[in-house]
Amino acid sequence: RFDVDNENDLLSLSDETEDSYLEDVEDIISSFTEKQSKPRKAICSDNLENDYNGEKIIYSKKSNKVKENLFMILKKSILFMFLKDSILFTLISSLEEVTINKNQILFDKGDDGNKMFIVYSGVLKCSNINIITREETNILRYYKKEQILGEISIMYQSKRLARITAEEDSILFSLSRDTYNTIVLNKTIQNLKSTENFIEKIPLLSRMKLNER
Repeated sequence: RFDVDNENDLLSLSDETEDSYLEDVEDIISSFTEKQSKPRKAICSDNLENDYNGEKIIYSKKSNKVKENLFMILKKSILFMFLKDSILFTLISSLEEVTINKNQILFDKGDDGNKMFIVYSGVLKCSNINIITREETNILRYYKKEQILGEISIMYQSKRLARITAEEDSILFSLSRDTYNTIVLNKTIQNLKSTENFIEKIPLLSRMKLNER
């Protein structure tokens, strides 16, 4: 409770209270900004943490040039274009390089699908086969450099719908469904918690309902 003698004192007190509140908000924002701007591990580093709530993620070394190329490829895919760059670079660090020789089958129709592949170099043939004789019946399409195949395996647990064969020696990068889910889900949860903690420190915003923030 405040004791005031006249309206001018009340207005003066109101101004001082508002100024004090704004200063508190500025201090909170300044503290948060300073924390975010502190040096941290480079998102392109190969020495990233490999434990996400008990799930072990294996990272493979890649040159910065390879990482940049993979980044540009994934950014064109609807599955990855809306991810934050930090999450995308973490996924890129987890991609496993796969070398496949000419005429070698990458996977066959009916195989369990749990990985997608990025064609980094080379050409691969997608063909339909007779499920009984296992012989090729017709060519459906070709996958070339910078194209992605098998994305549906990241979203759903399903069987492969066609055979993929290398038309020439090729280099691919693979990403498993488990790795994708582990990294994307955990990173998203971390970002949400960080935002929530920031909001909780601002009195005006902390009183808002969750769906209003």
